Amino acid sequence: MAMSKRTEATWLAGILAVALAARVILVTVVDPGPPLKGGDGPFYLTVAQNLANGYGLSSGQLATYKTDPIITIGPLYPIYLSVFYVAFGGYVTHPIIDPPVPFKGGDAWIRSARLGQAVIGTLTVAAVYALAKQVAASAEPEKPGWRARAGLVAAGIMALDPRFIVETSAVYTETLLTFFIIAALSIYLAAHLRSDARLYALAWLILGLAAMTRPSALALYPVLLLHMWIARPHAQALEQSIILAGMLALILTPWLVRNYLALGKLTMFGDAAASHFWLGAIRNGEWQGLDDFMRQQLAIAGGDPNNPPYLQVALTVIAQHPLGFVQLLGLKLARAYLQPMGTVFFSGPSLKELTLDTVAGRMSLAALVSHAAFWPKLIIYITHFGTIVLGVIGMWHIRRAWRDTLPLILAVVVTSVTYALLTIIPRYLFPIMPVFVVFAAGTIVRLWPWHGPARAASTLRVRVPLPGQEPAHGGTAGDDPLRVQGG
Repeated sequence: MAMSKRTEATWLAGILAVALAARVILVTVVDPGPPLKGGDGPFYLTVAQNLANGYGLSSGQLATYKTDPIITIGPLYPIYLSVFYVAFGGYVTHPIIDPPVPFKGGDAWIRSARLGQAVIGTLTVAAVYALAKQVAASAEPEKPGWRARAGLVAAGIMALDPRFIVETSAVYTETLLTFFIIAALSIYLAAHLRSDARLYALAWLILGLAAMTRPSALALYPVLLLHMWIARPHAQALEQSIILAGMLALILTPWLVRNYLALGKLTMFGDAAASHFWLGAIRNGEWQGLDDFMRQQLAIAGGDPNNPPYLQVALTVIAQHPLGFVQLLGLKLARAYLQPMGTVFFSGPSLKELTLDTVAGRMSLAALVSHAAFWPKLIIYITHFGTIVLGVIGMWHIRRAWRDTLPLILAVVVTSVTYALLTIIPRYLFPIMPVFVVFAAGTIVRLWPWHGPARAASTLRVRVPLPGQEPAHGGTAGDDPLRVQGG
């Protein structure tokens, strides 16, 4: 039985309200002033500060009077942060002195930006709801009632999953990037199901915004183009390919022009991909920190430290140990998937350390379950692995609808492979985690006893045929006259 539109809207509004409240409470009450030392956060804040002060998209603290144009990241997230820097008094927070004043998570402009991310995170919940409904409509077209349930279950998971709550408060690109990717996939799937050219164009545009947030999102364009040529008539696929090329030119050309004017060379994102590929091929393939990176870079630079031969060195290493490189790729990917996002938010030892201490007898079971870090981290592990396992089951279960679900599965595969080839950090995979949630919701809807005994009894209809009359269900007179009319 299909859920009424009003009931569905009420449930969705409640879920979105809970999602927003959880994220706002985290930013304003639980973690109002996080430390911002090292990592990507202060870098993005510095670029935003420089942009707002008229130095353009550049790195380097203003206190040093040295700023260098940046090209290794997308411009959209620093632009987002700079809006809050201008609007909420950032100018007086960081005067030009030496040494630079550290960023403080409790500053008004930073907290406001994090509250903005709480809103964006809630919009991602809505995008996941829409995407899950479309997947359910494609997989189970004869069961319209499942669409609303799948959408609401997926939204409910996203609203309450601590990984997605914690992530929206961090000064990283993940919040913005996840929203753009999931929104683009949702709109693309809607365009595919309805054969709507305008929705296709909108999907291309939003995916372009994702690429301007993090360049790796460009890898999703060939994924959707491949699906387009498989699933649509070639004439329509050609038309959309031309529109996509125009949309890419519209989005990327200003960035190319800016880089040419700032650096004198036509480049999209500099040597970021090459340097990450090099780091992902040497040693254990992991990021060891900026100081280590600079030492390694100088070691291979030779006579030209401005143009290290990243690709040459990486390919040489791979050629010497091709099997070892393949094993390294698998190891990096496994490590990334085995480490959930968000556990470091909760202070204390890792769940692995706590468990090993208990097994080794250094901690009692009672001490383990009463430890402040145990339950939050355990819940994150459960939701992380639970949605992945249920999501893979859901992908397999609706494999007959592969023409419709292929873009989502390919997005997961291509993103995983892209980062396996580069330096991989677990949070880099985070923007595709909602895709697992979408498929996991479908699995839950199939397994959960939605109707219950009372509903099942109410839908049982007993029709006893009169002598010489055919049974109502079209069988013979000897057939069982009981007919269950479920929904």
